[in-house]
Amino acid sequence: MKHLTIILVVLVSLLLAACGGSGSSAAQPDSSGNITIEMSESAYAPDDIELKVGQKVIFTLMNKGEKDHELMIGQNVMMMDGVPNGFEHDMFEGMEPMVMKGEAMGDNMENMDHDEEDMEDMDHAGFMVLVPQGSENTTVTFTVTEDMVGEWEMGCFEDDGQHYDDGMKGKLVVKSN
Repeated sequence: MKHLTIILVVLVSLLLAACGGSGSSAAQPDSSGNITIEMSESAYAPDDIELKVGQKVIFTLMNKGEKDHELMIGQNVMMMDGVPNGFEHDMFEGMEPMVMKGEAMGDNMENMDHDEEDMEDMDHAGFMVLVPQGSENTTVTFTVTEDMVGEWEMGCFEDDGQHYDDGMKGKLVVKSN
C-alpha cells in the first residue's frame, strides 16, 4: 500500500507539472528590454507577449512578408463598414513612444519614413507603426506604465482589415510588479 501511495503521489506531481508548467509561455523582453516581432503575411511572431510595469521596452519590428504591415496595440476592435479598422482603446493613449527606422527618428509617426500615399490610406484610430515590405527594421521604444496593466491585442489592419481577418493578431499582457 505504501508503494502505491508513493506511485500515486509521483504520478499526480508529474501530471500537475505538465498541466501547470513553470509559468507563462509568453515571450518577454531580453535583458536589454528588446523583443523582436517578425511580421509575415498573416501572423506576428511571437504572438503572445508579456510585459511588466516599469520595464523600458524596445520592440524591433521586422517585416518578413511581401506586403506592408503595421502594429497597433489596443482593446475592443472597431468595425468600419463591416471590416476591422483599429481598436477602441489604444495602449499608448496619452504617450508617444519613440519610433526609429533607419536614419529617420522621431517620437511619433509623423517623423517616420513613409510616403503621402501611405498616410492617406491610414484611417485607423490610435497609435500605429507602419513597416513597409522590404524596409529596414523599425524600433518602438517606450516605458511600460501602470495605465497599461491588463490584456491587450496586437493587430494589423492593412488591406481594409484583411490582414487582421487572416489572423495577423496577437496578445500582449501587462502585469504590475
